[in-house]
Amino acid sequence: RLALPYADKLVSDVSTGIIASGPIFTLMDMATSISIWLKTGVFQPQATLDLRVDYLRPAQPGNTVVGRGECYHVTRSVAFVRGVAHDGDPDKPIGNYLFSGPTG
Repeated sequence: RLALPYADKLVSDVSTGIIASGPIFTLMDMATSISIWLKTGVFQPQATLDLRVDYLRPAQPGNTVVGRGECYHVTRSVAFVRGVAHDGDPDKPIGNYLFSGPTG
């Protein structure tokens, strides 16, 4: 799990205070990469081959966004990961993420 604390510099629209999608995507890309490293036991650069995002809702202004990645399958050349981002309640996610990246 990784955390992205709320910061004004991450806001995409100051009138709403909602965090831009880019920092959340970056958080999830890192969380999913870490899950591959933990699963394979190898620390190496990860390239995103495919990323699917099911955007469910914006993060609430002022809340820390938490991202969790889980590597659920590894082949000789590709790792498959799923992840969830939320802003305080894991049962009310901001988005669901499916990711694949190379293992070697």
